[in-house]
Amino acid sequence: MNTSCCNSNTGKIIEALYSGYTPENENNFINPNGSDSLIIKSYTLINNNVEIVIITWGATIVSIKYPDKYGRVVDVVLGFDNLDDYMNSEANLFIGCVLGRCANRIKDGILRIKGRDYQLSLNDENDHLHGGIGGFGRRNWDSHINENNLILTYLSPDGEDGYPGTVLTILTFKLTAENTLDIKMQATTTRPTLINLSYGLLFNLAGHNAGEDELKMHSVSLNCDRCIFTTNEDGIPINKSRRIGGTLLDFRVQRLLGNEKSCMLFEDNFEQNLCVIRDCEPALTFVCRAYHGETGRVLEVFSNQPGLQLDMCGRFPSENDAEDVAYGTLDAQKFDELASYSSFLSANGEEYIKGEEDEDSYENTNFLFPKSRMNFIPGKKGAKYMKFCAFGVYPQNYHNSAIKHIPSAVVRPGQVYHHHLVYKFGVQLENSL
Repeated sequence: MNTSCCNSNTGKIIEALYSGYTPENENNFINPNGSDSLIIKSYTLINNNVEIVIITWGATIVSIKYPDKYGRVVDVVLGFDNLDDYMNSEANLFIGCVLGRCANRIKDGILRIKGRDYQLSLNDENDHLHGGIGGFGRRNWDSHINENNLILTYLSPDGEDGYPGTVLTILTFKLTAENTLDIKMQATTTRPTLINLSYGLLFNLAGHNAGEDELKMHSVSLNCDRCIFTTNEDGIPINKSRRIGGTLLDFRVQRLLGNEKSCMLFEDNFEQNLCVIRDCEPALTFVCRAYHGETGRVLEVFSNQPGLQLDMCGRFPSENDAEDVAYGTLDAQKFDELASYSSFLSANGEEYIKGEEDEDSYENTNFLFPKSRMNFIPGKKGAKYMKFCAFGVYPQNYHNSAIKHIPSAVVRPGQVYHHHLVYKFGVQLENSL
């Protein structure tokens, strides 16, 4: 395995092949970028306190490790151990990856630019979510190291997932001596198109596998004073906003997630786009602070975007999810793929039954297999990710930016889209609040 690194006062970057994928099993995967081989690289950004692993598949941040107030180091973001799970759209609900071309939902997948409608791919029932079926988080990015920076690039062709314009996107990552992960996202286009990038990082500062109980021990503050109206039927925003001062959505004063005033966050259909308080200039602005009292870990988020989506993993499965099965016809290859998951299915109470045909022949054999998601998502190191196990803070332009919000999310030829996103990691020795 070839490795290389770049040393600096801010730490180092180590390059290697992604350990969750080996060339021996590359035939199991289809490379959506169109090349014959699928080479997934892994980059580890390290300083004296923080270790961050990023892979080229989906520009995904696989892990973030840093110590608590006792010096104990754990991984604080959700993720998977192997490429199979990252490429599985049923298990991987855009965890840890870049979100784009357009973060969040576009109702009915209809994008209208200059009076022309574009039909985008639908991957969230009847809506378009996080760039669609082949969004930026489902692509393999080119990569290289430039001094202290990791550079990932992706060229999205005209018409990909229904979007107009060829878009070149450049992501620049830097881990600083101040324990901040600095991410600069830039994009240009050949035709007017929609660009609204964010990151799907899901945090639990007690540890990625700590679950709902520890999530409710986080205290959170959000620099937001308004929210975008949504429709009750589908949660899609409309072109109106309202003030949230004094309401249960007002997190300008730090509040415990387990507080009864925060109960609305733990509803399955909680999807609220908030408006960040900032100057009229699109400068880097404080967005969120999260603190976990038992460990003392602190996360602060900064961005130059006007909106903020708060995700409490309400779309994740739970132990109470009903089993939903249906008959289907599987060929030999598909049988072998599912057979490899048989022990996992059994452990989750899923039924997996072979038909009455000849046991030595799997051709055109009927099987009973699950249609819906499992009652947990199998995560790193045997973790079971379930509903409300982590939180995500997604700075972005306003939700459903295809409608006439100001500022517009439409980027035109000659313009450069720029999202500056910063995560700052630290420790608070005691709760002074």
